[in-house]
Amino acid sequence: MAIRIYNKTNQLVSIIWDESLITDNRGQAVRPIHLGIKFISIDRPQLPTIIPPKGFIDDVMIPQTHIYYSGGWRVVPLSEKILERYFLVSYKIGETKKILSGTVRLSYASPVPEFSDKELMLAIVGALLGLLIAWWILDSMGL
Repeated sequence: MAIRIYNKTNQLVSIIWDESLITDNRGQAVRPIHLGIKFISIDRPQLPTIIPPKGFIDDVMIPQTHIYYSGGWRVVPLSEKILERYFLVSYKIGETKKILSGTVRLSYASPVPEFSDKELMLAIVGALLGLLIAWWILDSMGL
């Protein structure tokens, strides 16, 4: 799950990954693994991520239970059957610990764009017209 976290304060913010949670495909709240962590090290503590004042980070939260080794490291994708995911992000501002939690509803885009018959026909005609123009230009240049 891709996330963007903004620091709206004038202080450094530390994201404490080992005290954060995300629900997996079974609905179990588990520790998230974020970008930059080698999968071979997922059982080790994760260093906090520091966000500068008025800055932000783009990261990814992968439920730890979705990472496994089978002839190479693999990640089980988030299931389309469980669209609501609970998350909890633990963070510190100075020495004060805080928690951001909630539920997100996931949606899935079709991996293949769907075109109407009219859009498909226009795309084919456009491609053919482009080829015809390219052929005409090359022919007029004597190529």
